[in-house]
Amino acid sequence: MKKGIIQIVVILQIFIYLTLWNTSLRLIYPTSVVAICIFVYRKCRKRRLVIYRSKKGKYPISLILISVLTSISYLISNYLALYPPDNMLTFANIYFFFILPVFLWYSLDSRKYMIYCLQLLSGCMLFACVYSIIEVLFNKNIIQDVLLSLFDVHGYIAQGAERYGFKRSNSIFSYYQPFALYCCMCFYLYFFCSRYYNYPLNKNKVTKLLYFLPLCTILTGTRAGYVAILIGILPYLLSVNIFRYKVFYRIVGVFLVSCLFFWKFYFTLIYSTLFANKMDVGSSSGMRLEQWGSILWAFEQNELWGNGSSYLWNVATQNNYEILGAESIWFSLLIDYGIMGGLMFIFLVLVCCFLIYKCQKTAVLFPVIYFVFLSLSAPIDENINILMTFVVIFLRMDYWSRDSELKWCNIVISSTHR
Repeated sequence: MKKGIIQIVVILQIFIYLTLWNTSLRLIYPTSVVAICIFVYRKCRKRRLVIYRSKKGKYPISLILISVLTSISYLISNYLALYPPDNMLTFANIYFFFILPVFLWYSLDSRKYMIYCLQLLSGCMLFACVYSIIEVLFNKNIIQDVLLSLFDVHGYIAQGAERYGFKRSNSIFSYYQPFALYCCMCFYLYFFCSRYYNYPLNKNKVTKLLYFLPLCTILTGTRAGYVAILIGILPYLLSVNIFRYKVFYRIVGVFLVSCLFFWKFYFTLIYSTLFANKMDVGSSSGMRLEQWGSILWAFEQNELWGNGSSYLWNVATQNNYEILGAESIWFSLLIDYGIMGGLMFIFLVLVCCFLIYKCQKTAVLFPVIYFVFLSLSAPIDENINILMTFVVIFLRMDYWSRDSELKWCNIVISSTHR
């Protein structure tokens, strides 16, 4: 059953974004609940409790604390809401963001399952990357077209767009942002896995993945992805000392020559990424200020606790359609959950930074990538589950890389012998 939970978290968590806005296709919630129930039932039936002498074997108390506080903050915001909030979505998010990662943690209870998780995730992302390239080359997403023809799918998946003259790729995901965020997080994860940890993964597959992930981030056309992947690549560039390799100078030479022919494209790309004030390629800093000014009335209704789940998209956008293009998680956090929701989000990222810093100091940028990305892009259900999933995988990856130092024992508890 441990493999079942790992498969649900890794596979369905990717494919859930294909079906996020169509309730008839949401398989992740009932499937994961059934898997967790079977997992708990088997543990109780065996009456076997695994206790680790090392504190690192237990789910971090700091993550439990911030998860509880964030969940309470969400519930209070819904309770105080003047407009009926989406309570079902709130409970689903609390379960998906904070409960499912706990079971993923205890499913990764050996080096064998850790290797299985890393192999499964790399296989899924390699497939997504290859499909992304095919999608851009043929300017067609067959999976998305089939879903749109078979089901009444609405929301972001029903939208299509181009940026910088090419189709924005979302691969097997429902939208560009989740795909770009997954690419950034996976790049960082597998870079550290291949460089600092000794796991018997397919070296060729991981190497291809490390090349494909930055490319696919560019293909999404997401400016937040460009910034995030640059942060992720920076440790790699510093660690390998690229200046001593001839291939580095060849790449620079090719780039400089291409600038003679594609300078307009590069100028649009760089300028719109930094400013985008006059480029028709997305939101800009000025537009964000205008959007915040137009939505300030909703924030002032309850600055501390917000207006409840989905208030921004279900109510506020009806009075101002400009807010539909808001490209930052802070719009939904402050409007829906108020200052407390924003503080909980910051504390969550800080806790993750602290936990990873204790394991691998150079990997502290892992949660920073997530924070920067969501601060610069449109929120897709807040994507907190992505942060929690990758943090759990990283912490367990670090833990089981030193399995020879583990000292653990099994204590069999049987009521019949008492």
